[in-house]
Amino acid sequence: MSLKTSLSGLALTAVLATVLCALASAQDPPVSHYRFFGMGDWDHDGHVDLVARNPAGDLMLYPGESKRAYSQTPPIKIGNGWNGFTFFGMGDWDHDGHLDLVARNAAGDLMLYPGESQRAYSQTQPIKIGNGWNGFTFFGMGDWDHDGHLDLVARNAAGDLMLYPGESKRAYSQTQPIKIGNGWNGFTFFGMGDWDHDGHLDLVARNAAGDLMLYPGESKRAYSQTQPIKIGNGWNGFAFFGMGDWDHDGHLDLVARNTAGDLMLYPGESQRAYSQTQPIKIGNDW
Repeated sequence: MSLKTSLSGLALTAVLATVLCALASAQDPPVSHYRFFGMGDWDHDGHVDLVARNPAGDLMLYPGESKRAYSQTPPIKIGNGWNGFTFFGMGDWDHDGHLDLVARNAAGDLMLYPGESQRAYSQTQPIKIGNGWNGFTFFGMGDWDHDGHLDLVARNAAGDLMLYPGESKRAYSQTQPIKIGNGWNGFTFFGMGDWDHDGHLDLVARNAAGDLMLYPGESKRAYSQTQPIKIGNGWNGFAFFGMGDWDHDGHLDLVARNTAGDLMLYPGESQRAYSQTQPIKIGNDW
């Protein structure tokens, strides 16, 4: 992968995770596993939460408690019939103050599911905001270009990393996508956020060797000129389960599921290097 291929990174080791049981994962694990469907303060209580899809297709909210331990709050069902959908981002897409979910359906349509900051089903109908997305792989949602609107980053079938600038509306965006990287086939998404705390969103991805690579962002609609940095190794076999400030210490963390089905929190240290903090088990049977 070319140096320019970068964009941002994020990462360390694998991370965050949630209450009692399970969430959902970003890979394609066996059907008995949970699949990742977002990390953020879904219920607006000041704690980062996990959303995951269980094998039955139910969307489950796992409320966080901002601690490096199992959460004691039981999970809440906030959706059903989600088998066949692919996660494509969680964030305040329409800029109404509530976190939303974006997902791709089996037809390749990108659907916006507006959130209502509650621990229950949303009463707002989903809105189609894109089509022809089969063949794309999610690589992050955030304000990549720092213009005040959330954007989508996705990898196309050719291995190009494409930026889809958002416009904070419940409709198709009129802004054309921009190529911000190439040679990304073989990489696995492991988070988007300001990992190094420099004011720019970064990307974290796992390469084929199992190394976790940080691709520092530069808040622009173009290739990043900053070299990627290795921030972890031995990550093959882990499934991404979220990036966010899980323990509320001011640093972004990673949450990942290991091969035993445990949810592991990897506390971040806001640096472009390996974290020196040991991972903590925050869930099992995921």
